[in-house]
Amino acid sequence: MRRTLLILGALGLAVALVAPFAPTGAQDVLRTPVGQLGGRVPLGTEAPAGSEPGTTPTPDDARFVGAWVVRFGDGTEPELVELAADGTVRQTALLDTTNAVPARGAWVASGRSAAFSTVRLRVEPAGFGGTVLVSGTLTLGADGATVRGAFTELTVDAAGGVTGQERGDLTGSRA
Repeated sequence: MRRTLLILGALGLAVALVAPFAPTGAQDVLRTPVGQLGGRVPLGTEAPAGSEPGTTPTPDDARFVGAWVVRFGDGTEPELVELAADGTVRQTALLDTTNAVPARGAWVASGRSAAFSTVRLRVEPAGFGGTVLVSGTLTLGADGATVRGAFTELTVDAAGGVTGQERGDLTGSRA
């Protein structure tokens, strides 16, 4: 009983010491006067200059959303790469009928750059043949209709062993 009272007393003392410093609002952490750094900031009622309708900046990812015809490496057949607004990517070979299974993955943008990663299941006459993993980066051209970047492709067999690796540059344009 005595120990419980001692703990409750210590807890009460701690609360009494901390309470004067507890924040009273999200913008008033250190209770500084209005107009000084960290103080309350009154909300304006007028829109800032340059924020008229139609001048809203485009989110980073919106610049990349859509279908792109991309060449991975030199002299390769193009692939259709679809970047969706929800952060998913679908990569489909356009001309190679032996590798027509689409790759699926994810992508994320930051400014004029984006990163992506996909996985494609390899189907062979005997069944599952493994996967092809592709990851890379994209940089949006000044025209907004072209991309350049780099990629790494890993080919993995059905047992999980890496059987091939390719690195290279990629180029693309809007489909």
